Amino acid sequence: MRTPPLPVPELPSPWHGEALSRTPSRVELAVRDDDGHTATVRLQRCTVGRLRDAYPVAANDVDLEITDVDSAAVRAELLGAVIAAIHSADPRCRRVVVPFPAAAADDIAAAREVGLHPVVEVDVPGGELALLVAVPAWVRAGDEEADRVPGA
Repeated sequence: MRTPPLPVPELPSPWHGEALSRTPSRVELAVRDDDGHTATVRLQRCTVGRLRDAYPVAANDVDLEITDVDSAAVRAELLGAVIAAIHSADPRCRRVVVPFPAAAADDIAAAREVGLHPVVEVDVPGGELALLVAVPAWVRAGDEEADRVPGA
């Protein structure tokens, strides 16, 4: 499967991102908002990252990880902003996958509140992850099963 290049998403206000590193399939951003909150955002095509064997990935699926954030509320707000920016920058992206440690109940609950749907728990090197998924409206409109990872 050919892995298309991952575009750098343009974050909506009040968020600002600066690329820390970039390859064709991976982007790492230092992110801050107008109130001084900061975080690190890592995006990677699922076809080449830690999730490549975890489920039947599609070429444009994106693995999203947010770290170094100071509160659950800021993480939830940033999740929504980054997901919208990914779908805007990459119109062929059918799935933004947000993995959390399976035991991270508070993080999973916060992600559900911003519209992510838990679909499956998977074992990857280093532990068990709960995969939550965000899909764009055009996918949901054509596929009632879009929030479910195929084969899960």
